[in-house]
Amino acid sequence: YKVVQYSETLAAMYRSMVVREVVKGTSQALWDKYIQLGINAVEEKRDKELLDLIAKAIDEFNAIEIKNEKPLVVGLIGEIYIKYNSFGQLGITQWLQQQGIEVVVPSLMSFLLQSFVNNRVNHNNNIERTSIIERTFTKGLQMYIESRDHRWEKLKEKFRFYRPEPNIFEIAKDASQVINLVNQFGEGWLIAGEVMELNRSGIDKVVCLQPFGCIANHIVARGIENRLRKACPKMGMLFLDIDSSVAKVNLENRLHFLI
Repeated sequence: YKVVQYSETLAAMYRSMVVREVVKGTSQALWDKYIQLGINAVEEKRDKELLDLIAKAIDEFNAIEIKNEKPLVVGLIGEIYIKYNSFGQLGITQWLQQQGIEVVVPSLMSFLLQSFVNNRVNHNNNIERTSIIERTFTKGLQMYIESRDHRWEKLKEKFRFYRPEPNIFEIAKDASQVINLVNQFGEGWLIAGEVMELNRSGIDKVVCLQPFGCIANHIVARGIENRLRKACPKMGMLFLDIDSSVAKVNLENRLHFLI
């Protein structure tokens, strides 16, 4: 949990600053520095220091000299691997940043915490019966994680371009306007919820990345495209299929049309 929060907080700050920095390479140097410090802390079982490291990282990222102009912002969602892995997505995140675009990626924590929603939905729909003891334990675990989340969020608020992280149940509520929450294969309803949340935060362009033929993305995401466009009429959406034979220049051409 701490490692995910640490790395995601660093990544969010890096993505915000790399397109705003005056001196190129400043954000990358800070990213490299604090990632290595985090690795050292975890390997030496000093994971309690991660909060202190993030506090120092926030101060240093806030001190970066930035340009006056406001960058275009694009949300990046989709299949869990290629959304975060630059090799799997053929460097789309880096390409967008090279165009001066800030890339906003929903938190990995949402993917991990959606099980709390799924457990409740499955029980209420008689898909998976759980005992009172199981539900009580799950509720207790949820409250514990939310209390830890609150501590991290209060710290992250000090970053100059902080974006609040929505509660997983808020994401699910938005997603339920577009797709039934019993759809839980892979990312399931999470793609719909992330689009709705990005739209709520004022982001009007979204790229959805999916491996060609992936049921949870290629089928589900495209299957709800019309519903998403009705729910978010001002949102520009681009669904990109990525496999080993796709031409990178073809992807970039389609991205040009979006931006």
